[in-house]
Amino acid sequence: MTTANKHIDSNFDDFLRAEGIFEEVEAAALNRVVAERIRETIRERMALARAPGTTFVTNEDAFLCSQKRLLAKLKPQSPPRTQDLGRASTTLLNGNA
Repeated sequence: MTTANKHIDSNFDDFLRAEGIFEEVEAAALNRVVAERIRETIRERMALARAPGTTFVTNEDAFLCSQKRLLAKLKPQSPPRTQDLGRASTTLLNGNA
């Protein structure tokens, strides 16, 4: 007789909740997504600033500093609120960072 695998037909979120780490893992994943969007924005803006014939001027140090402050705000002791992440994403996508 074969023993049924208790993980078949289970949900990974349910597993994380059972381990008591769902919120922590979700917060880390959301922080990674936001951090990657910030990196992409930085790369795009730096490419634009370096493009020949552009008059786009940026202060790279100030820009990177503002991005670090944004990341610092997204590393709370408790999981980030969804509306905070949405606001940060909207700001990045609109180029108002």
